[in-house]
Amino acid sequence: MTKSIIALVFAATLSWAHTDHPQQNSLKAHLEFKNKTLHVHTQLTAQPEVGKESFLTLDTRNAKDHSFVELADDTIEVVLWMPDMGHGSAPTQISRVVDSNGNVVPGRYAVRNIYFVMGGLWEVQVVITDKNGQKETRSFNIILPEDNNHH
Repeated sequence: MTKSIIALVFAATLSWAHTDHPQQNSLKAHLEFKNKTLHVHTQLTAQPEVGKESFLTLDTRNAKDHSFVELADDTIEVVLWMPDMGHGSAPTQISRVVDSNGNVVPGRYAVRNIYFVMGGLWEVQVVITDKNGQKETRSFNIILPEDNNHH
């Protein structure tokens, strides 16, 4: 497989486990939190490549009408993890999205410093932590081609 061929498999899962029904070649995932009352829509801005920075947007939405909602006392983070290798990547950085007037866009977050350091199966874990420190994790998978030139 060449670097120019990137296979993406996204799967919203109910835990860190893999799903039996992945969506092929999608840059988006739809994750459900808080007993399915909160949805997080994720979208990569481009197909990720090994060693190049990727960017992701997160939209927090009400499950009933998919309107944007603020997380209030909750925090959100994104963790990259390679289950087959037992390691992750550098911490990602999340910031609020602002409009052209400098106002915060409710329920929209930009994630950067996303580096997939090698080919293989990656879990992109979205973690929401409530004010009491309780964490809830949902994830989607990305499969990047193996690069036979690096180990």
